[in-house]
Amino acid sequence: MTDLELAYIAGIVDGEGYISIITNSYITRYGNPGKQRIMRAGVGMTNPVIPMMLREAYGGTISFRKNGELWKDRYDWNIYSKKALVFLKDILPYLIIKKEQAELAIQFQESKVVGVHLGLYEDIVQEVRQLKIQELNKRGKTA
Repeated sequence: MTDLELAYIAGIVDGEGYISIITNSYITRYGNPGKQRIMRAGVGMTNPVIPMMLREAYGGTISFRKNGELWKDRYDWNIYSKKALVFLKDILPYLIIKKEQAELAIQFQESKVVGVHLGLYEDIVQEVRQLKIQELNKRGKTA
């Protein structure tokens, strides 16, 4: 993608996109509960052109959400983990509103990619990053 296209996409992410760290719960093969944190980025739009363009350029998935009578139907493009890392690094220089979320998500994913696992300490660091992004994404007035 060109610099102009990346700047355009960053503007869309600032307005219609989301960057988060989600937690998936699972049961291990030994029957023990476990949690896995995963970085996610995406865009939700009523027109499928941009989500399809992003899927073509970066991979990921597109889901269709039928929203009933009050809202228009929506196309959500989602990308996870290493692919999301590439995407966020590409648009980071152009982000304004979601720049801090992207920086935290990049730090989160890079620590996983490098294979840094320092046990409880690393788990706490990752949880702090997740909570900070959730706080930045919170809607409504701040106290």
